[in-house]
Amino acid sequence: NNKLYEWFSAEKIVNNLALSPNGKKMVVSSFGSANGKYDSEINVLEFDSATPVYKKSFENNLVYSIDAAYKRGFIVVTKNSAEFTSWHKYKVKEYKSEYDASMFRTGKSEYVVVFNRESDKTDNHIAVFSKSGKLKYELNYKGTISDIAVFGGHIYCMSETDISQFKSDGSVLRNADCGFGSVRLAVTSASSCAVITDNKIEKIKLEQEN
Repeated sequence: NNKLYEWFSAEKIVNNLALSPNGKKMVVSSFGSANGKYDSEINVLEFDSATPVYKKSFENNLVYSIDAAYKRGFIVVTKNSAEFTSWHKYKVKEYKSEYDASMFRTGKSEYVVVFNRESDKTDNHIAVFSKSGKLKYELNYKGTISDIAVFGGHIYCMSETDISQFKSDGSVLRNADCGFGSVRLAVTSASSCAVITDNKIEKIKLEQEN
């Protein structure tokens, strides 16, 4: 419980941080505003100096989320993009969308980002990436997405009162009714999910699509 490191952001507000899996680096995003526009930056810090070992600016953009779940690199999600930056030499793989990023979830070996049209929350574009940041597949989804997960090469999508399991080509494998008030899902097996509401957690079995 000893303090290892301290870093101050004097001009910008810190809104995300993530530690590398080995605990030796920290990724921090911060933002400020000027003339009605947001400017963001990310800094990768090691614990022997306040000077970042890597830095990147995002003009007129806001960093929504940072995740360092994988050993190969970290993920940065902004309004219209998802970037994977490797710990080694900080090489960037960038994915851009005309839609706005609305949801981001990581799985054991892949991660998923949902982009939707600002004027129509039922018009969604789903992009799935490998844990090294390579785009695996993408598909469109019509309907409101309450939560999403990736597991075993499949997408699990919760839309208000039902859950569907999709293949990479967008075809439905299984589905189930989850009722009103469901806010999050966690995949427990290829054919079952734990559904979280405001006051309970319920295990639901997904049935094969005919």
